[in-house]
Amino acid sequence: MGADAERPVSSFYERAYTIEEHETKDFYSAWAATYDEELVEGRAYAMPARCRAAFDAHVVDRRTPVIDLGCGTGLLGRELAELGFETIDGIDYSPEMIAQAQATGIYRDLWSADLNEPLDIVDGAYGAAAAMGIFSFGHVYADALDEICRIITPGGTLIIGVNEVFVNENTLVPKLEQLDADGILSLDLREHGAHMPVSGVDGWIFVATRRQ
Repeated sequence: MGADAERPVSSFYERAYTIEEHETKDFYSAWAATYDEELVEGRAYAMPARCRAAFDAHVVDRRTPVIDLGCGTGLLGRELAELGFETIDGIDYSPEMIAQAQATGIYRDLWSADLNEPLDIVDGAYGAAAAMGIFSFGHVYADALDEICRIITPGGTLIIGVNEVFVNENTLVPKLEQLDADGILSLDLREHGAHMPVSGVDGWIFVATRRQ
């Protein structure tokens, strides 16, 4: 962790695509203090605004509880609060990222958890779930969608923002399509567009409705 903290800021983003699963927690803990600076100011990270637009269009009830999965420093939480969402909880693997999110004053509750493992959350607890930037190599895998679907109430909304590099790996979309075929989700929107423009990386927004 100490070595990472001494690297130039630009090294974190470049390494994020290549880290192994066992490195993830320490990697993001080391990145927490400069994460917003690098991604938003340095690389024009487009996903917070794109996910905000998806929430604005697809989640009408601003009183419904929202879970921000992999909330990081609270980039999306801030966007959702500006839209008027009243109850936002957040989960992240890194305690240091959670500390940054806590400082925003936006979240009702925040805690650390591995999103690849079962979550200590009751069935149907949330009317909407955000999964922005969590699906990636060495991070969260497509099979985590089973547990994510479990905690969304029937009729609730799942919004995913993901880079095209992981989408091209071709596990996420087949999993979404299988959940659709099984009657668990209705895959309502697939939207290609900007992700990290300065780095020349595009991404996808997926919007789905929990059926049962």
